[in-house]
Amino acid sequence: MQSKDKAPHLTSPPRGEEQSRKNWRCCIFTPLKGGGPMLVGLLFTFHFSFAQTNSLEECYTAAAEHYPTASQTNLYQQIADLQSKNLQTAFLPQVQLNGQAVYQSPVVTVPIKIPGVDIPTPNHDQYKVTVDASQLIYDGGLIKKQNEIAQLNSQVQQQQVQVDLYKVRDMVLQAYFNVLLLNQQKEILLLQKSTFDKKLQQVNSGIKFGTVLQSQADIISAQKISIDQSVAEIDANRDAAIQILNLLTGKQFNSNTTFSLPSAFTNDSATLGARPELTLFSLQQKNLSLQSDLSHDKRLPKLSAFGQGGYGRPGYNIFDNTFQPFFTVGLKLNWNILGWNTANHESEIYSLNTQIIQKQQETFVLNTDMQSIQQNADINKYNKLLEYDAQLVTLRKSIAATIENQLENGTATATDYVTEQNNATQAELNLKIHQLQLLQAEMKLKNTRGY
Repeated sequence: MQSKDKAPHLTSPPRGEEQSRKNWRCCIFTPLKGGGPMLVGLLFTFHFSFAQTNSLEECYTAAAEHYPTASQTNLYQQIADLQSKNLQTAFLPQVQLNGQAVYQSPVVTVPIKIPGVDIPTPNHDQYKVTVDASQLIYDGGLIKKQNEIAQLNSQVQQQQVQVDLYKVRDMVLQAYFNVLLLNQQKEILLLQKSTFDKKLQQVNSGIKFGTVLQSQADIISAQKISIDQSVAEIDANRDAAIQILNLLTGKQFNSNTTFSLPSAFTNDSATLGARPELTLFSLQQKNLSLQSDLSHDKRLPKLSAFGQGGYGRPGYNIFDNTFQPFFTVGLKLNWNILGWNTANHESEIYSLNTQIIQKQQETFVLNTDMQSIQQNADINKYNKLLEYDAQLVTLRKSIAATIENQLENGTATATDYVTEQNNATQAELNLKIHQLQLLQAEMKLKNTRGY
């Protein structure tokens, strides 16, 4: 991590300190000596000091709110609320209106004739309109348990949304660091171009006095064109990365947007942090436990009151052929005494499903631990590479400075100079890129561990 301190332009400005932010911009754009480049640096500083700085965490938050999957959370909650309302209607009176008109071929007759008694024969056509009402009095807690399961199902579905949204963090992280990496590459290439501009002025002066050949200037000019090509390619790739970030977050970032560097992250804990998958596994297990309880509650007795009132012909007195009102009221008890052990079988099924979820959780933890091992290995790799990068930058700059002096003395060619300047630039670029890759690996580990 020592190598990070050697690159001040990779350090984010202190929050709330505008002057510090301006100075930080200056250290990016004023590395060159001389009035001209210094003025350019001040102009860039003035431009960017008013730009809003965006952090990786802010992009995470924006993506979690903007990504289409996020809207499913409210939809699942609305479904659960509607299901609860439907379940609660079971304790409200249930009323049905029924009507029928039938023609009955045989009717009830009394085959015995009693002197002086006229026993009427019912009509073949019969009509009836009834209102049937029932009121649940006791259900053994079944409705309450079903409501709890409906709410818990909603929580499971909403937590699954959080699991899906957590995966979006990887896409945001990749796009975010793509922008940082491309910005860093462009910055170093522009610094190299400024160095070539300065050297080209010296070479052109030598050409005027006849001490330097025109071919030497052409070599440097050609290299400047090559840098312009690389910068154009970087700009295109950076714009694409910013557009992807805009799609993920719903923001309107552009090429002038400033992206701050996240803080370094180290983790030595063997346990996972707030990974949404762990919460999902817990909710799924709780849901199965409630469903197991529900299978036993279904066998409890249920008591309800009922009533029927109607008007028709015949009524309850089948020997009265006139239209007449009628009613009946009563209590009804339902109790499934003989369940054939189905409740126990269902409980065993839920227990087995719970074990499956437990194994899924263990698999998830195992895979996450293996992923963390690889990411820690990447962190160690980049730390080691940075140690060598620091040495290479020092050596390459020393070699480039020597060749530059030789070019001025006429003992080296412009090709030699360009080659060593490219080597020095590449060494410095590798250092900056490895610093960002180290930070990116740390952010990946942070996401993996759930911190």
